Amino acid sequence: LAPPISLGHNTSSAEGVERLYAAALAAGATSVSEPTVREWGGTSACVADPDGFRWDFVHNPNFRVDPDGMVHLGEA
Repeated sequence: LAPPISLGHNTSSAEGVERLYAAALAAGATSVSEPTVREWGGTSACVADPDGFRWDFVHNPNFRVDPDGMVHLGEA
């Protein structure tokens, strides 16, 4: 049974998802889902750390944060 919390990390590229996924596995995490291109156009992967907490690594090409902190969830 997974803990009732999942931690998310947004990356600036699909390659970032792959790098974090590989680093997590090398550090002792187990795979929940491999890096996969999703139907919404982004890439995501999920691992469980040794304590069972799930970490989601996600690249959403339509998500960005401006230098002033303004978040954009739709297309550029």
